[in-house]
Amino acid sequence: GRVFVDKNFDGEQQPGESGVPNAVVYMDDGNRITTDANGLFSVANVLSGNRTGTLDLTSLPGYTLAPNLYFIEGNSQSRLVRLEPGGLARMNFAVTPAYGEEQP
Repeated sequence: GRVFVDKNFDGEQQPGESGVPNAVVYMDDGNRITTDANGLFSVANVLSGNRTGTLDLTSLPGYTLAPNLYFIEGNSQSRLVRLEPGGLARMNFAVTPAYGEEQP
């Protein structure tokens, strides 16, 4: 997954929209994941089935969730994904500087 600054509020990372390092995502099984320097994260050895990841906004001072103009469910702080054995799932979070903060 990834946490990135969504400048055009489409919910997808475009060229020029940087990843956010050190963002924290909590999985429903208790795993705490921190994004790398490029805003990317992954988790291994997760049981298959429905899993929820929640972005910890307190780990992102100066940021808030970016409004998604095209997909209202993308406006949530949590993501639900269905994992299959050995499979991959996308769990991306779009953020934007909070009101009054500088745009990166």
